[in-house]
Amino acid sequence: MPDEQSKRTMANSKGYDIRVVIGDVDYTSDVSRVRIVSSITAPYQFISIDLTIDEKDVIAKKLYGQEEIKLTMRWIGNDIKDTSKDDIKFTLVQLKETSVLRNESQSASDKSKEPSKCNILTVPKEPLSIMSTVVNEIFENKNPKEMVEALSSKTKAKLVMDSDGVNTEKVKQVLIPPLTLYKAIKYIDDNFGIFKGATNLGFCQYDNSLTIINLTEKIKKSAQALTIYHIANDDPKTPEYTKKCVDGKSFCSFQPILNDYIGNASLATMAYKINYVLKPTDVLYSLYTQTFTDLAKRCAVMSKPGSPIYSDPILNTREIYHIPVGDEKRDSFVLAQTGRALSSLSTMVVNLQMNIPITNLLKVGDIVKLDPRTPKFSDYAGMYILKSSDLEFTRESQSFGSQATVVLCRTNKTA
Repeated sequence: MPDEQSKRTMANSKGYDIRVVIGDVDYTSDVSRVRIVSSITAPYQFISIDLTIDEKDVIAKKLYGQEEIKLTMRWIGNDIKDTSKDDIKFTLVQLKETSVLRNESQSASDKSKEPSKCNILTVPKEPLSIMSTVVNEIFENKNPKEMVEALSSKTKAKLVMDSDGVNTEKVKQVLIPPLTLYKAIKYIDDNFGIFKGATNLGFCQYDNSLTIINLTEKIKKSAQALTIYHIANDDPKTPEYTKKCVDGKSFCSFQPILNDYIGNASLATMAYKINYVLKPTDVLYSLYTQTFTDLAKRCAVMSKPGSPIYSDPILNTREIYHIPVGDEKRDSFVLAQTGRALSSLSTMVVNLQMNIPITNLLKVGDIVKLDPRTPKFSDYAGMYILKSSDLEFTRESQSFGSQATVVLCRTNKTA
C-alpha cells in the first residue's frame, strides 16, 4: 500500500533500488516492474511502471495524470551505501493509466483490499517540453548546424552535437515554419543535411541533454563505449567474460541473437538509380543523379568501409525521380536522407539477462562492439550503433533485478 514519504534505507541485496513517488505519496512498495525504452528514432524515453494496487486507491488518490511522478534508480550490487551520487532521477509526466476493475459484491466493505495490476505509461517531463516546444525562425547565410543551435537555444536543452562531418555550407535564406523542435530538426536535415551522412535527429535524455549524432562518422571510430559478448556453449573463458560485466560497459548474452537484414527491401523502395530535380537560382533546373551503391559508399553507417551491400541484381534496373525543396546544386540533403534510410539495413536483437548494471544502455547512439565467441559467427562481429534499448527491472524481494533487450544496427551485414 502507498505510504507517505519518509526516509528509506537501502536493501542489502544485489540489483537496483527503485523508488516511485506520485505527488506526495510513496508507491515504492507497490511497484512490481519498471520498463525504460529508448531509441534513436524517438525524441525521448518512454517509461512504463507496473503497480499492484487496489482500484479504490487509484480513485481515492485520483491517479489520473495531474500529479508529477518521481522515479529514482540506483545500482546497489554488493556495495550498500546511503548516498545519492549514483542516483538516476526521472521526473515524469503520465500519458496513460490502465487498470482493472474487479467484480465485487455490493456489500463489500470500503476497507477491503483487492490489489490488481495498474500500468502507468510516462515520459520524462522536461524532455517532453523541450522536444515539443514550437519554434520558427528566418535564417540568412547560416549553415544547418547554426540553425539547430539557434532553435535549441529557445528551450532548456543542453545541446550536444557531433563535430565530425558537419555540413558547413551556408544557406542564403530559409524560413523554418512553426514546428516542434524535433520536427524542425528533421526539416533542416531533410532539406539541407545537418551532416553529410546519417543522423539520429536528436534524442533528449532525462537530464535535458539533446544529443545529435553523426552516425556515419561515429561508427568508423575504433573506440567503442560498450561491448557485448555472445557466449558459446562450451567457451572455457566464460567466467572471464562474466567477471567483466560489473562495470556497466561489458555485457554477456547467453541466448540466440535475432539477425535481420533488409538489403533487397531497401533497394526496392529507394531504387538503384536515384534522380533529384533541383531548382537553382541561375538555371531552370539541374538534375543530380546517383546510384544506390555510390551513395552507400559516402553516407551509409558502415563499420568497415567498402563492405558490400547484398542485393539481387534484378533490382538494379529500377529508377526514380525526386523533386526536393533544395534550390542549389548541393547534395548534403541527399546524403542525410539516404544515410538515415540505410542506417539499419542490418540489425541484431540481443537479450541480456544477467542481473548487472545496465543503465549505460540508456545512451542510445553509442558505439557497441559485438563479439560472438562462436567462430562461425565471426562475420557478424564488429562495431554497431546502439539503436534502441528496452530495460526491464522486476521486483525480487526488496530490490529489483535487471535485464535488457537491445537492438544494434549498421548498414553492412558482415564485417
